[in-house]
Amino acid sequence: MGKGYKASYMSLNGGFVVISDKNINSIPNEIVRIFKEWKIYGQAHQEEYYKNGNYCPVKGASEVFRYNGTNYSVMPEFFGLYPDYFEYIMIKFVEDALVEIGAEEVFCTATID
Repeated sequence: MGKGYKASYMSLNGGFVVISDKNINSIPNEIVRIFKEWKIYGQAHQEEYYKNGNYCPVKGASEVFRYNGTNYSVMPEFFGLYPDYFEYIMIKFVEDALVEIGAEEVFCTATID
């Protein structure tokens, strides 16, 4: 599959499959592989992120994208991360990995306090 693309705003309509531990076996392997890798990384480095003085008043976040015609959403709870660090990991690393496998309309939503 060719490269996907990032969105500059939340443009997906319709229902979403919310990725969780309960339905992970029904999610495409390419997505699972990316999320497992960054879940481990995120949990290992979250404390360091805060010790270095990083903080953004994000109250809630989700990553949304379309893959093979299905809209997906994933929340910080799946990764075991706080919302602001989740947003940082998604934008800095995960979004590019999703684009590489062909995900479209890749966008991180966030609510700031």
